[in-house]
Amino acid sequence: MKSFEALRRVYAETFTTFAFDLPPDTNISSLVNERIPDVCGIYFVFDVLGCLGLPVYSGRAGTYKESGWSKQKLPGRLKALQGRIPRNQFFRSRINDLALSGISFQCFVTVDDNNDILPHAAEASAMHAFHDDFNRLPQLNNDY
Repeated sequence: MKSFEALRRVYAETFTTFAFDLPPDTNISSLVNERIPDVCGIYFVFDVLGCLGLPVYSGRAGTYKESGWSKQKLPGRLKALQGRIPRNQFFRSRINDLALSGISFQCFVTVDDNNDILPHAAEASAMHAFHDDFNRLPQLNNDY
């Protein structure tokens, strides 16, 4: 098994990648609407700007059903509720509570014309590598 960072580099070389920073006073919905296409994939959230360091959260978007892909892809997932809290409020609270200059997001498109990797599989590999490296999940992932 590759280390988490090695796997993240492979993902960056293999998958179309989108990244953006969320400053404290910016609405995540407007950034997502501007920068993230309606595709399936996985994403990592970082407490530092520029996607450096370890992610504090890992997520996936896109569930395959007999009828095809679910409607909630990366944009919908990034704007959905976190528990019962709107994502914008959740991330803004994290930024304010920890006095951060912002939060960074890195998204990998796992299903497109060049790749056909289920988001569940890509995230599972990443979480396995993360757990092997650090013997834990990212801080905000309650389970996997």
